[in-house]
Amino acid sequence: MTDPADPARRLTWALVIATYNRPEVLARCLRCAVGQSRPPAEIVVIDGSDGWETSADAARVLVNEQQAPIALVYEPAAERSLTAQRNQGVERASADVLFMIDDDSLMYSDCAERVMEVFEHTDAEPVVGVVTALDSTPPEDASESEPAANQPEVIGGQKLRRGRSAAVSKFLRGEYLPNYDEPPPAWDIPPTLHSAFGCTPFRRVHGARMIFRRSVFDTVRFDAKLRRYAYLEDNDFGFRAGRLGPIVHAPRARLCHLIYKPGRIDRRRVSEMAVINGAYLTRKNADDPERALRQLKSDSRKRSILEVAKDLKRRQWALPGFRGTWAGVRVAGQLGRVSGDELDAAYSRALSRLLGPDQPKTTPETEATPAAEAA
Repeated sequence: MTDPADPARRLTWALVIATYNRPEVLARCLRCAVGQSRPPAEIVVIDGSDGWETSADAARVLVNEQQAPIALVYEPAAERSLTAQRNQGVERASADVLFMIDDDSLMYSDCAERVMEVFEHTDAEPVVGVVTALDSTPPEDASESEPAANQPEVIGGQKLRRGRSAAVSKFLRGEYLPNYDEPPPAWDIPPTLHSAFGCTPFRRVHGARMIFRRSVFDTVRFDAKLRRYAYLEDNDFGFRAGRLGPIVHAPRARLCHLIYKPGRIDRRRVSEMAVINGAYLTRKNADDPERALRQLKSDSRKRSILEVAKDLKRRQWALPGFRGTWAGVRVAGQLGRVSGDELDAAYSRALSRLLGPDQPKTTPETEATPAAEAA
């Protein structure tokens, strides 16, 4: 294992957060970040909230209280959209590794240390990204001891247990986006990464816990055509970044994703957006878009049965999940018929009908203050 004191392999990391109207949970996320056993070199927050200045002031106070010097960049979103905000944060960050987690992702105190020891391993040079483990308990309510080896992960409120069929697990994970490459890129994970850290290949990136080398963003950015909630932006980015090298799961690095509700759009529109975004991204990036679109529409029709069950369980008698999924399938067929030059415009029209006009843009007023200087 790499000697952590070896300056030739010591890397820096930055927390990069896109947020919108969730100041309370953002504060929890930032407290977890500054409380890491290996603190960040930078924290970059791109805030789409109207009252972003109040949260910026609170962030400055939090960072100034830390003994370790942490550079803080807190600025308003140039465009209120998850992908645009993530890209804006990437532009403002300079660390070697960027933690692109959600504002409702709470890292356990050793999470960053566990991630960075993977990146700094001598055999990890080909690795472009790391995905942490998920824990269902917030770190302040849980033991910091090692998780049990057979502890199920929790995604979208569903525990993913061994023994479930691949199809059921796929639907519970929300896998609306077919693999862009068939077969997917061949990833040879060095055995030492598995023996030292338990790392395994991870194909489908989850936005609440994705971490990438800064160099990846020289080639790949988040698709800014995806607006607002930008469903599937994480899977899309992971598929394209995965063409550059392996992405691994680090089971000893843990965080809790709260799946915080305020700020999200309603269930019917989320269900429709999932299929529409999947169709747009598949048509744009898949190596065989016609095959991938057929798979997406077939999967979505099957998923609509599960959506009915979810709707009824929630006593949502208007069946928003079912109706949204089928509306998305119809639009997916339309996107499959337009020419490549017309795809962006056709997708934008579909999204505008679903979400309404774009959010107004703001003018960033940059603040970049090392904690030591801001005290």
